[in-house]
Amino acid sequence: MKKIILLISFAVLVFTSCLTEKSYTKYPQDQYFNDAEEAMLFMLGAHSKVRSLVTSYEYMFLNMFTTDDVDYAANSPAYKEFAGLTYSEDNSLVKYVWAGYYAVIEQCNILIDKLENDVNIAETYTPQMCAEARFLRAWAYFNLVQLWGDVPLVTIPVYSLTNDNVQPSRTAKERIYSQII
Repeated sequence: MKKIILLISFAVLVFTSCLTEKSYTKYPQDQYFNDAEEAMLFMLGAHSKVRSLVTSYEYMFLNMFTTDDVDYAANSPAYKEFAGLTYSEDNSLVKYVWAGYYAVIEQCNILIDKLENDVNIAETYTPQMCAEARFLRAWAYFNLVQLWGDVPLVTIPVYSLTNDNVQPSRTAKERIYSQII
């Protein structure tokens, strides 16, 4: 019996090691996408980030606690802050939602930059794709401003970290609304 289990385990290991799959999630910067199909897959990644964010408990609690629709008593310190209508930067709910919005923004910034400036794909992409990325970015900024007022405005992709882009300064919400429009 042990020999059969070992033989099956070995066969599974051998056969699965022969399978190769192209990864669409770990591309170097210069290989993000090279044609319209890969750009569309990148856009679907932005949509996936939006879906993950808006279907999360953190997003729901952050958006619902300030209304009279939710009366929630919790033992978690993060939820207790919201139940008392107090927010801190160390709150895990705030961190998750903030990072989720900026992940959507960064994905859209990369897509817009590559679609508008990369000569290899400039002829093959559709303007609708760029407009869709601009819409998702505007949606994220609108929600950020609604939740926190003045927030950092980042409209160019961050391909490498420098002192200037690690912690961008806050931008007046009027300027962000102007960017959204």
